[in-house]
Amino acid sequence: MKKNNLQKWIIKNTLLVLLALSVVFVIGCEDDSTNNPYEENANYAGDGSGQPVVSQISPVDGAIAGVTEVTITGSNFLDSEEKLMVSFGGAEAEIISTSKTEIKVKAPNLIGDQLTVRVGTDNELWSDIVYYDLKPAFTIPNAFSKDEEVFAVAVNSAEEIFVSMKAFNAGVGIKKFSEGTKPVAFALKGGETFWNDLKFGKNDTLIGVYGVRALFKLLEGEKPSAYTRFASSSYRVSAFDFDKDGVIWVGGSAGMLFSVQPDGTITEFEFAPVINAVKVYDGYLYLAIDDGSEKSVKRFVINSSTELGTEETYFAFSNVFEYALNDINAITFSNDGDMYLATNQEDPILTVHSNGTYEPLYTGILQITPNLEQSVISLYWGNDKFLYATYTYKPDAETQLSTIFKIDMQKLGAPQHGRD
Repeated sequence: MKKNNLQKWIIKNTLLVLLALSVVFVIGCEDDSTNNPYEENANYAGDGSGQPVVSQISPVDGAIAGVTEVTITGSNFLDSEEKLMVSFGGAEAEIISTSKTEIKVKAPNLIGDQLTVRVGTDNELWSDIVYYDLKPAFTIPNAFSKDEEVFAVAVNSAEEIFVSMKAFNAGVGIKKFSEGTKPVAFALKGGETFWNDLKFGKNDTLIGVYGVRALFKLLEGEKPSAYTRFASSSYRVSAFDFDKDGVIWVGGSAGMLFSVQPDGTITEFEFAPVINAVKVYDGYLYLAIDDGSEKSVKRFVINSSTELGTEETYFAFSNVFEYALNDINAITFSNDGDMYLATNQEDPILTVHSNGTYEPLYTGILQITPNLEQSVISLYWGNDKFLYATYTYKPDAETQLSTIFKIDMQKLGAPQHGRD
């Protein structure tokens, strides 16, 4: 009997000890859980413990792939770039800055509608999927064949595109087309092989120059007719633009600069350097010049059709190391005062801000690859936020191809005097 009583006592006390230990363990666990900020789904923004939450992505209507800075707002982000990842359609975005509630990234160069976007942390917590559009920086409104070459481009008030073309190495006059349609004949070929510059004047009248001593009017179904002729046959006119009063400012390689009033009156200005591009903006005349020792953009205040202000150097192009050996083929402006220079550099369009700073437009994006060399030779704003550019490139040593880029500039162009 004593033996049985001892066994019962041992079992009873053992159970009591185990029960006490269980209570202590449970209490300890409950206390630890109450104070643990890393519990799964804990709502502590930015400590890496909770699932990232994306509330909004801006710009809300989409961004340009490889170009736009995109802002993601939400919660449970990290303030360390090394511990954070942002994915668009599976492509990792470059993080510019981050905080616990906001991430700024450069959109990856991946084009698509309704791309899946997720934010992830280094402890493998990912946000729920949201969807976002990444648009192309440029489109090609018409595919030209390998036997066609494109030169000067212009756009009328109806957003029809007009191009100077060659086919099988022979000039074919001016063609016109709308986006997605094939070019059709507009102006017939005259004495030109191709046109160096085209601009629309009053009533959508197309004017052009091709390196001789005249401006030409280009009408549908007709050969070019002289709009204005200059006195000396040595004049070689290659670039021009309209001002707000309808005066045409004309330059080239003749050692002269001209203004042509609407009534045909011509004024000559002595100007020695070669003029490769002409643009009027905000009351100034801008000239891309090459004087043999430097290439730059000069400008003059336009006092009247017969008087210019003092010459000033607006941009010393030759001093930009990456572009020093290149040429300026065309000039245009956006409505906020940025200047764009068409060049034959790897990044073919250079943006110049009014404060003198500069950078390539859409670095590494405005190109067709492979290419051994490339160039933009003509620029013309459409009626919206698109800039049209004639792009030429060599995919190999034996082949030269050309096309038109329609570039999404995300802003409007400056007034196109004459057309607008």
